[in-house]
Amino acid sequence: MTNLQTDRDRAEGWFNGLKNSEAQFLNSCYNAPQSMADWVRIYNKALAAITFLSEGNALATSDRVDPEFNPVRSVLETGGILWESEERFHALFDRAAASVSLLELDGRFVRVNQKLCNFLGYSRSELLELGIADITHPTDLDRVRDNLERLLERTENPIYTLEQRLICKDGSIVWAHFTISIVKASDGFSKYLLGVLLDISDRKHVFEEGDSVRANPRQNEGYFHTLVRTLGSVVIVLSSDKQVVEWNEEAERLCGWPRETLLGEDYLTLCVPPAWQSNVTAQFDLVLAGKSMREFEHPVLNWNGNQREVSWNFNRLYDAQSQRWEIVMCGRDVTERQQAQKALPVSAEPFRQIFEQVAIGLAYADSHGRIVTANPKFADICGCCPEDLNATSVARLVHPEDRSEWSEGIGRLLSHELATFAREIRYVRRDGKAIWVKFTASVLRDAQGQPENLLYAIEDLSDRKQVEVAPKSANPRLVAIVSELKRRHQELVRLGQMSEFLQVCSSLQEAYETLGDLMLPLFPGCSGGLFLVCPEREELKAVSTWGKASETTNAFTSDDCWALRLGHLHWSQEALPGLHCHHIGDDVPPAECLCVPIVAQGETLGVLHVRSDEAGSLTQAKRQFSQTVAEQLALALSNLQLREILKHQSIRDPLTGLYNRRYLEETLDREFRRAAREGYPISIVMLDIDRFKTLNDTFGHEAGDAVLESLSKFLLDCVRGSDIACRYGGEEITLVLPGASLDVAYERAETLRRGICNLKICKSGRSLGIVTASFGVAGFPDCGKTWDVLLRAADTALYRAKTAGRNRVVMAKTVVS
Repeated sequence: MTNLQTDRDRAEGWFNGLKNSEAQFLNSCYNAPQSMADWVRIYNKALAAITFLSEGNALATSDRVDPEFNPVRSVLETGGILWESEERFHALFDRAAASVSLLELDGRFVRVNQKLCNFLGYSRSELLELGIADITHPTDLDRVRDNLERLLERTENPIYTLEQRLICKDGSIVWAHFTISIVKASDGFSKYLLGVLLDISDRKHVFEEGDSVRANPRQNEGYFHTLVRTLGSVVIVLSSDKQVVEWNEEAERLCGWPRETLLGEDYLTLCVPPAWQSNVTAQFDLVLAGKSMREFEHPVLNWNGNQREVSWNFNRLYDAQSQRWEIVMCGRDVTERQQAQKALPVSAEPFRQIFEQVAIGLAYADSHGRIVTANPKFADICGCCPEDLNATSVARLVHPEDRSEWSEGIGRLLSHELATFAREIRYVRRDGKAIWVKFTASVLRDAQGQPENLLYAIEDLSDRKQVEVAPKSANPRLVAIVSELKRRHQELVRLGQMSEFLQVCSSLQEAYETLGDLMLPLFPGCSGGLFLVCPEREELKAVSTWGKASETTNAFTSDDCWALRLGHLHWSQEALPGLHCHHIGDDVPPAECLCVPIVAQGETLGVLHVRSDEAGSLTQAKRQFSQTVAEQLALALSNLQLREILKHQSIRDPLTGLYNRRYLEETLDREFRRAAREGYPISIVMLDIDRFKTLNDTFGHEAGDAVLESLSKFLLDCVRGSDIACRYGGEEITLVLPGASLDVAYERAETLRRGICNLKICKSGRSLGIVTASFGVAGFPDCGKTWDVLLRAADTALYRAKTAGRNRVVMAKTVVS
């Protein structure tokens, strides 16, 4: 884990009473963990401190713990034995008031507590499958990764803090303050990451720190002296030769010297220890020279020779009366703070980091309620710098109307009546603004049980309170927003339903038939239609309409639609009739209408037209939604077109346009089962072009292809819609005639034979002569019980027709049942 050797300038006073053996034990564990068991003990100690710092003495509120329980002392007194219990480890881990996690160096979760699970909505097992990248909002992901990389590269102070957005399991986004530090192994290499997360969603707020107080020229002498004497800080004014000009009551209280005694006396001689006089003189000279000075600490002698440590800010001030520069010293007594720092053990660095980086305000005070140190968040909430709060009584920060309740609670806390004191009260910021905070106080006691120090925690509730007291006039707007969100959600649901229906349609025609009913709920109170470009690209025709479809033309050219000419959505209204598309009927023009091009893969498929007789129906939101509908239609229609093309290519012969042999066999199997089930006949006619090889040899293969194309077109024109014409192979063609008996099939074959003889087929302006064909006819159930038997019977009959002289129809032999 991180090295814990530090001065500990702002931290937890409850370390003051540690015995040497306890401090040595903790220090040795943190510096050199030798095993996983040692590491577990260390980690549990860190969790105890996290819990204490997050909610005050939160562990002391447990039913199983004595009210005077000191969590850190208890951690140390276990001696590392109790922490070997896995059950105890998990109990403390989950009891942490903050969301705590242990991560691999690549950001994957190794262990998480229940607080984190509840915050993100995941179960423990689900979170352990994820990493920090999986729950980070995409906008913050690069920033988080960069910070983690820089963190792993650090050799000193390996800790970073970040306010970022997280994505919960339900998709909601929350703000969190994330503090991550490195856990190191005994060899000094980084082993794990320790993360502490606090929810700041309800109080995400940015405060601007006030500018440093600057002195104004002394234009009114009486007012200046009154101001100096009444200030709450130590204020001393010196002349350029270091003699005391002004000395307020706080300075008297600090040094014990009455004001009248010090006026005109040399400040360095009376108030500064000899060892510090040269250093202080150098600082004074820099200020008089106009150099900007940072905070400077030096001890001050009081009347009995004792020293008090004071933090000073020096400024120069021009005295118009004496026409000389004077030195204004503003100081704060930091004696108790430095004493507390010296009393801290050398192993408090991780706790100091947590104290500084945690996303709630923390302050450590003496037994009288005066702040010894405060973290940046506490000062931020109060609207000042952390140093401005040193030696400040917390009671002065509390709003006057809440001060009595606060004082009563602190009194009960100090008298053992309460383990912790928590209230929602008002604080007064440095700028005078009152804010609501959640205030929690815990008392730290010495070995005799006497109050020694106080730990304060505050959370800013300003945002939450503003929401609670928001005027009722905001309700209609909120209702409108909720209504709009519900409407858009319903639109998306219906759009999803439309896409789902179109995806399962087996053909374009089926899609066209369903679209009208699917579009009505998408555009309630409106009418319209879907117009698609014809294959020849000369016009657009209506394939689906809804509402008052008769009020727009069923066919028009692309020049009649502004949307197709512009290449994007076009909206028009009754007030500007000249902007209406030409395909809109002139009899009853709509109050408003829109056209949206349907484009897929850069190709315009058609246009979506929507019209309304009520002005204001096609709002900006509805127009944007129509664009989304058009995109979904383009995707669905292009997929259906592609599907039909692929299907056509898989079952059709490319030369003749007839079905192929594969489709024939699939169809025969289906048709024969249906015929056997319903008891109707079915016949097969197989025909072959006579002397086709001679024709190819004489006129060429192109002439043979022309004969096949002409013959196929003739057959398609002659067969019924329920009949199936297939190219069986080469110049052989098979016809399936469901419901036709053997005799009927024979007559139809004879009709086809005579028609073929009358065909006039030419190629390149040259007549190919008379084309004839031979036919074989077989019928179910007369010639066979199965389709393969029937095919063989028809083929045999065809062979007999060929051998009998061609250009004739031969019926297959019947089978005696």
